[in-house]
Amino acid sequence: MKMLRFAIEFDGTIILNNEYKSDVSPVVIDWFDGVDLVIDNIEQKFVFNNHNLSALPFQVLEVTPGLLILRPKKQGQALVKQTHSFFIFPKKYTVQIADAQTTFFTIFDKGGERFALDLGRIVHDPKVEARNNNITLDADGISLVYNPHNNVLEKFDREETHHASDSLPATFLKHVRNRSYESAKKLLGFELHESHLEKYFGRFEILRNNYLQNPNIVSIIQNGKVRNVIFTMNNNIISNLE
Repeated sequence: MKMLRFAIEFDGTIILNNEYKSDVSPVVIDWFDGVDLVIDNIEQKFVFNNHNLSALPFQVLEVTPGLLILRPKKQGQALVKQTHSFFIFPKKYTVQIADAQTTFFTIFDKGGERFALDLGRIVHDPKVEARNNNITLDADGISLVYNPHNNVLEKFDREETHHASDSLPATFLKHVRNRSYESAKKLLGFELHESHLEKYFGRFEILRNNYLQNPNIVSIIQNGKVRNVIFTMNNNIISNLE
């Protein structure tokens, strides 16, 4: 029988099939194609298989046809630490900043929730303002601009933190993500203008875990889908990427 690999990211505790308990995210499990798997996050149980993933309260990301990431659709038990009210003609909007494992930006109008965004890490003392008919947030290397009239996130820049354990491809992508193009180009063995880098990658998120376990392949998320960027290395320099 065909096997699939599920990488389950979560906050708190989960129990799989009423047997295996984990408090450390992520859990990676090889499971049978089309066979039910039970996820219990203590508050609720979910029975699923790979044919009914859309019914789960998880974001499903396909890294490869045989490797799927399940991410909880947050925000769960987040603790509200800031509340702001703004009148942007013709509506009044309420913005909440809340902390769980990470910080969330959530905006409501009188009709209910309009938009929620996981900022990806704990953000301390963010400055939230109404500016030029938009809602802005600035703090800790994050800059956000949200257009409430069109329900559009016009800008979301989040500075990526570098770590000594990062592979050279991961370091390169973090430079690109931070728009530090000159630093990124120094890791390339060929000439490339920064406008080409910006156009080629656009907005993206780097997956925190290297589920493919290959330092020369880095998974990123673009427009809600996973793209595996493959790097060719030569003498500790990037000679090609695709």
